[in-house]
Amino acid sequence: MHFLDSNRLVGCREEELQAESDAWTPSRFEFRDKVTPRVPLAIAGEILKVLRDIPGGVHYHVRFPGRTLQVPESALDACGGQDAAAG
Repeated sequence: MHFLDSNRLVGCREEELQAESDAWTPSRFEFRDKVTPRVPLAIAGEILKVLRDIPGGVHYHVRFPGRTLQVPESALDACGGQDAAAG
């Protein structure tokens, strides 16, 4: 991706891009963030995809050991208890 105003080139994965015409829906997590379920599943996972257009709010495809689940944002916490947006 080429940012013309700063003449800066940044590499992006296809799953990290969206059409300019698509409305932006803020989300707490992004692709490859490490998360843990808020309910006791005793496993951690990794964000594979952010689903911003799901009725009821942002959902994620989360890879847990042995399976991938679609999980609502309200059911996840950042690993280590830190909010992903805060660093």
